[in-house]
Amino acid sequence: MTTSATRLRVYENVIDQHDSYTVMNPVQGCPKRCRYCFLQQRFQTGVKPVELAGPADTVQRLLSSPYYRPGGVLAAYTCTDALATPPNRRHLIGLLRELTCAHVTNPLVLISKCAPTPEVIDAVTAARANRLPVIMYLSYSGLEPDVELGIDHQALRRSFGLWHSAGVPVVHYWRPFLPQNSTEEAMRTVLDTVVGRSACSVAVGLKTPPGAFDQMAGLWDGLPADAAAADAVWPEQARQLLERLPAEYGHLVYESNSCALAHVTDRPDDAGVWGSEVCAAADLCPPDQRRLCRATWRTPAPLATEQIDAELTRLGLAGTPYEWDPAERRLRLTVPARRADTTSLTYALHVRVTAPREATDLYWPGRIGGSLPLIAS
Repeated sequence: MTTSATRLRVYENVIDQHDSYTVMNPVQGCPKRCRYCFLQQRFQTGVKPVELAGPADTVQRLLSSPYYRPGGVLAAYTCTDALATPPNRRHLIGLLRELTCAHVTNPLVLISKCAPTPEVIDAVTAARANRLPVIMYLSYSGLEPDVELGIDHQALRRSFGLWHSAGVPVVHYWRPFLPQNSTEEAMRTVLDTVVGRSACSVAVGLKTPPGAFDQMAGLWDGLPADAAAADAVWPEQARQLLERLPAEYGHLVYESNSCALAHVTDRPDDAGVWGSEVCAAADLCPPDQRRLCRATWRTPAPLATEQIDAELTRLGLAGTPYEWDPAERRLRLTVPARRADTTSLTYALHVRVTAPREATDLYWPGRIGGSLPLIAS
């Protein structure tokens, strides 16, 4: 039998740009085997994590990358779980130390389904005391162990209280929504766990990366055939329940991750979401957040083509043809480009950027590129 461990594993760049953050992936591969995970397509689940860069090397690569922006949100270990193994945890502790020594003060997201050790909590709180604002994203879906293989759900539920008690901001990552966890009972169980122990939730339907339709269809009988073109596919029942349950619990739920990060870090949207179709369709922001975004982007600063050209050059894309609509604040590259580059342009220029998809790009469509959810009954 061929397994992930015996196939050729596919690795991401150590430093890259995703929809909501610049990512550091110095360790890749996960011993867990969540059946919906995008890493399955890369034969990176159920495997021993591999270190591609040490902590000091990772920070050097980050600071020299064109995707790095002072003040921009970072994430680390998105191709593994930073807390899953002792070597991963040692690497994380070393990375936090190197980031603080380099005086990096960007918000840093750590996403996990695993319980923290006291040493990890101490390292995170020490980093925060040294002006590195770490934010924990705890991924708790309410799905059963036959879908999230290898996850200790009882320990995961306890983690909310551990991080909250340590004074570390927690965002509840509520993903993915499948028919199995879209019942009112399942959603109330999740809310009973996270409310009061997290600043907000980010709710996400089922993502279908390129080439992953059969994998996701094995979890969702009747998955729409055009799932890969959507930002995510949602069970209609989950959407209906999200219209009333969070208000009943007094809990804030976002669909756009960049907006949740803006809320948690007390800043306006910087992903070109404000005023877009995504802004109107996705998020029920608190009034203070909308006022902050409105005040910031009501009269945005003019953007000159020289600024666009300079940012393209910085990304190594000098001479790339584009169309710029200043009235709509939309920039369209007219040749195929990586999502990482269009996303980086979005954050740097504070405008919405689109481009034809590069054929080899492994990343899925997302909100920041204008993709909208698909609701399935």
